[in-house]
Amino acid sequence: LTAIVGNQTESLHVIDVLPDTAYAGPLGLMDIASAQWLLQRLGVLTRIDLRLRDGVDTGLFRRRLNARLPAGVVALTPATENARAATATRAYRINLDMLALVALVTGGFLVFSTQSLAVLRRRTAIGLLRALGVTRTQLRGALLLEGAAIGAAGSMLGLVLGSLTAVVVLHAL
Repeated sequence: LTAIVGNQTESLHVIDVLPDTAYAGPLGLMDIASAQWLLQRLGVLTRIDLRLRDGVDTGLFRRRLNARLPAGVVALTPATENARAATATRAYRINLDMLALVALVTGGFLVFSTQSLAVLRRRTAIGLLRALGVTRTQLRGALLLEGAAIGAAGSMLGLVLGSLTAVVVLHAL
């Protein structure tokens, strides 16, 4: 198994795989000294998971354990920890959605400004077309078709460049 530690990759040897019923989520087990050495966190523990025997009152056990733990250390249930992770993930997703919305509005404004400037620069040509008998509807349709073609070309270019960038970044990891 390859693990990323900081900006390096470390190779780990898998001895066995636990059954799905052994733990509620993805889990890797190793002895404390090896984990601290590998993660370059000698003498530091950030989490200890306990599995209680069947029939033990978890609320009572947690209260008694919290009373004995040093300041700054707390005992949490897996549900509490999962809820915290879900909240952080949801906040991150909302932030990304808002950034995407800002980018979309900004892009729309830039496209509108560019198209408006292009129409203003061609005012003489548009006047000549009107004098030759092109109706407002035909002129509007031509300008909308031009804008759609530019937008489609830009979208395709953005998709190709975005996909290539994603592939390069994924291969770099």
